[in-house]
Amino acid sequence: MMGMKKRAKRMGGGAMKKRIGKMGGGAMKKRVKRKDGSLKPIPAGNKGLAKLDVEVRNKMGYAKKGGRIKAAAGTHVTKEGKRAKKGLWYNINQKQKRIAAGSGEKMRKPGSKGAPTAKAIKKSQA
Repeated sequence: MMGMKKRAKRMGGGAMKKRIGKMGGGAMKKRVKRKDGSLKPIPAGNKGLAKLDVEVRNKMGYAKKGGRIKAAAGTHVTKEGKRAKKGLWYNINQKQKRIAAGSGEKMRKPGSKGAPTAKAIKKSQA
């Protein structure tokens, strides 16, 4: 296959050359928010901002109705009050709570089918 730069040169530059210059990737921008978690109100004189899609406007840090940024899916609040991804320890803790509440479930024995492996436990502790 022909490389992108060779292809652009063969095509005489133009749009292909511009495209190569703009490549580089990068993660999507995180939502801009205040320390209290709220989004900025839309300025009264800014007509263009009001026409943007709500999701785009929120990523820019502006709210439609003064909303708060929702917590990312797959996260929970820890005992220390920090936000963390739901992982192995979260699942174990939730199961222990259900068992204590009388769900009738039982914790699996180490090494049995469906039980976390030693490798998984070690990885979750890191």
